[in-house]
Amino acid sequence: MEPGKDQPGGVPMGEILGDVPLFREIQRVLVSSPGPINWELARQVGIAVASWGTDDPPPTEADLRGLTETVRAAELAVANLTGLSPPADVPEIQAFRRAQWV
Repeated sequence: MEPGKDQPGGVPMGEILGDVPLFREIQRVLVSSPGPINWELARQVGIAVASWGTDDPPPTEADLRGLTETVRAAELAVANLTGLSPPADVPEIQAFRRAQWV
């Protein structure tokens, strides 16, 4: 069997698999990064792992209030331990879903 010849339908196997959406997406992801780390693939795997098998509901108002109180308490604790004053500009506190952390 010669490469490119005697293939099913006269089409090389790589081209046949390229027409399957799953394989086309895998190929796109695997070749999308010129460096040693494929950041797009890492991002997609991170999102999949973060939301795998469980619901990932958006944070509630109670979640945001609890997070805000915790951040403010941490700011005061750091200020007390270090002698630094708490920041004058109060940053906006945002709660994220697990998949949004990636």
